[in-house]
Amino acid sequence: ALGRKEVVATLLPSAKEQQKEEEEKRIKEHLTESLFFEQSFQPENRAVSSGPSLLTVFLGVVCIAALMLPTMGDVESLVPLYLHLSVNQKLVAAYILGLITMAILRT
Repeated sequence: ALGRKEVVATLLPSAKEQQKEEEEKRIKEHLTESLFFEQSFQPENRAVSSGPSLLTVFLGVVCIAALMLPTMGDVESLVPLYLHLSVNQKLVAAYILGLITMAILRT
């Protein structure tokens, strides 16, 4: 209606550019193959992970112990009053324990 027409045009590379691209592909393939062979024949230098660190395990045990302590307001408890934790303190301990669990499961 407006007198316009769309023309689809595709720009193709010249023969020289195609040869350059093919040569670059061959070089890249050769480099990746040589790198693969070099890596496959080299001995492993990485240290084997033996599990979570001692600090992580200690922090997890502290959080579990904090969650087992009585909450403030519990009257019938054999634990001294200064070891009673608030709900917010227990929430923080549970959050940290969750983070530690995720860190251990990812390794």
